[in-house]
Amino acid sequence: MLLVFHQIGARPARGQMKKVAELTRAHWKGSWDREDQFHRYDGKIPIVATTLDLLRDHGPAGRVFWRFGRDHYESLLDAIGNPRMDAALADRRKHEEARRAAFQADQQRREEEKARADRASLRRWAYTYAQRAFIRYAERMGREVLVEDVPETALELPGPGEERAGLQEQEVIAQMRALTPLQRQVMALTLVDWSPTEIAEFLGITAGAVRVSLHRARRVLTDRLNVDGK
Repeated sequence: MLLVFHQIGARPARGQMKKVAELTRAHWKGSWDREDQFHRYDGKIPIVATTLDLLRDHGPAGRVFWRFGRDHYESLLDAIGNPRMDAALADRRKHEEARRAAFQADQQRREEEKARADRASLRRWAYTYAQRAFIRYAERMGREVLVEDVPETALELPGPGEERAGLQEQEVIAQMRALTPLQRQVMALTLVDWSPTEIAEFLGITAGAVRVSLHRARRVLTDRLNVDGK
């Protein structure tokens, strides 16, 4: 509500403004918010007053408007607004945005840590799986075939060449302990018919790294066994 006072008679216009303000206090007086440090005017009427003399001297764009309850003159927009509330709400939004950004950064950090832990866990699992695959292969290659009856004919017994092949396989398995863990993993998974691409995806490395590890593993075995490495 905007009131414009004009002095008529001996009573000054500004004095009349103050008198009207006092009489209407219940309708415009706000409540002080201690937490946010501004007045709230819920359910109240903003009453702004000025005089014809002020308007004539300074114009409607000047600081000639007095909002009841305040101790200074303002422009009309400032008088009908609530600058302290606007500043407090802007500050609250700023803190809320900072809190939300910090929360999102913390969530992202937790997700990245979990992803790293998952990758590490997958690598440990892959290593364990490869080791077990190697052990199963070693057991399959090295175990004896048990029969109830002794074969009656020499044709059922392994020939000299077969015995040498079996011993050579066991020697290869024994020499695989000289390989690095990665080389053993790659070799073990290769022995159970995994392709380099499958091994690379499983271990989280490149197919080229798998081929390099496999080549080096074969070269180590070749050097230690003095065979052609195939």
